[in-house]
Amino acid sequence: MRRTRAGVFSSRTMMWAVPASVAVLATVTAVGVALMADADAELPERDASELIAALTRADDVPLAGTIVHSADLGLPEAPDLTAQSGSPLSLLTGATTARVWYAAPDTYRVAVYGELSETDLVRDGEDIWYWNSEENRVLHYAMSDTAAAAGSGAGSQTAPESSGQDSGEGAAGDAPEGKGAESTSPMPEASADMLAEYVLQLLEPSTEVEADGTVTVAGRAAYELVFRPRDDTSLVDSVRVAIDAAHGVPLRVQLHDTAGGDPAAEVGYTSISFDEPDRSAFEFSPPPDAEVEEMGAGSWLAWEATSPGLGHWHLGDGFDEKLGADLDADVAGSGWSSVLVVSGVDFDELLAAFEDSVAGTPHEVGDLADAMDEMEEVSGPYGEGLAFETRLWSVLYVDDGRLLAGAVSLETLEKAAAAR
Repeated sequence: MRRTRAGVFSSRTMMWAVPASVAVLATVTAVGVALMADADAELPERDASELIAALTRADDVPLAGTIVHSADLGLPEAPDLTAQSGSPLSLLTGATTARVWYAAPDTYRVAVYGELSETDLVRDGEDIWYWNSEENRVLHYAMSDTAAAAGSGAGSQTAPESSGQDSGEGAAGDAPEGKGAESTSPMPEASADMLAEYVLQLLEPSTEVEADGTVTVAGRAAYELVFRPRDDTSLVDSVRVAIDAAHGVPLRVQLHDTAGGDPAAEVGYTSISFDEPDRSAFEFSPPPDAEVEEMGAGSWLAWEATSPGLGHWHLGDGFDEKLGADLDADVAGSGWSSVLVVSGVDFDELLAAFEDSVAGTPHEVGDLADAMDEMEEVSGPYGEGLAFETRLWSVLYVDDGRLLAGAVSLETLEKAAAAR
C-alpha cells in the first residue's frame, strides 16, 4: 500500500474555549510546568449536585486572571507549532498562556500569548474585536440593536460590586462577602438545583459523577468534581474540575488517561482575582498601522468557516474542491466510546490543499506533515490503512477513504471499521 501523509460568543464559555478551545476539547497538560499547588483545603462537604448547581450560578462573578494550558498527548515533537501559541495545533502539545478579564456576559477580554505574539478577543457591549499581532490585522463586529437586545434582554448585564480578593473558603456558590442581599444570581436557586439534578440524570447511563475532596488552585480553596466514564473502552479515565469554593467558578480542568500518571491535558488558572477588572481592560483601539476589517454577521461566519481557531489559516476557495464534496459523516457507538466515521476522504488531496492554503504564511505545516509520516501502517478485515494513537484519542485512515477517530484505542477503531 502506498504510504500517504496526513495533516483540523457566550461569555464565560469563550474564556475556556479560546485558550483551550476546547474542547477542543480543549486538550492540555502540566508536564514540566508547575501550574498550581494542590494542598487540601478544609471546607464543608458538598455533593456533586451542589457543585454543578454552583457552576450554573457563576455567570455574574467578575474576575481577572492568568490561565496556563499545556498538553502531553504523546504526539511527535513539532517545534514550529508549539512556538505559535495562537495556532489551534499548538493546543495539542506544549504550553500556552492566556490572560482573562471578565466583567459580565457582554464584557470580557481574552489575550493569548505566543513567544513573540499576542492574539486578543474583546467584547465590549455591542462591539467585538479580534486582533492578531503577527498579521497586524483587526476584525471588528458591531452587533445590531436587535441582536444586542435579544442577547441581553431588557439591558446589558453588569457585574455586581466586588468586595476584593478573599481567601476562597466557604460554600461553593455562596455570595462573596460584601455583596450582601442585594446581589442577584443569574439563575434562581431552585432552577439551578433542578438543572443540576437533570444533568446528573442525563449523565447517569454513561458517566459516574462525584465530589472528590478539596484542593488549592491558584491560592484558592476549591472542590473537585470528577467525571468517570462507565465504558472501559474509552481512553479517558477521568475529567477533574476544580471549582472555587466561594464563587463556583471553574479554576482548573484536568483530563486523565487510563495509563495513569500526570494529566494528559490540563487548563487552569495560575493566578486569579475576583475584583472587578478596570474598565480600561475592555477598551480596544486598533494599532495605527493595523489593517481593520468591518464585519457583518454573514462575513463573520464566513471568516470563522475559513479560519479555524483564531483565524490564522485561510483555507482558500479551492480547499473544498480538493478535499472532496462527497464527504459523509456518521457516529458509531455512544457516549465516551463514540467513534466518528467520515467517508470520502483523500488524505493526499487534503494535505496538498492544506499546504497550498498556508504557503507563504507564518504557519507552515512541514512539522505537521513530518509528524503524520510517523503514522503506523495497519491492516485487517477492514482493509489497509494508516493509524496513530495518543493518550486520549486515536485516528485510523482506511485506504477506501474512511477516516475514523475517537477517544478509544486503535483496536476499537479497527473493530468499528471492520463492522461497517
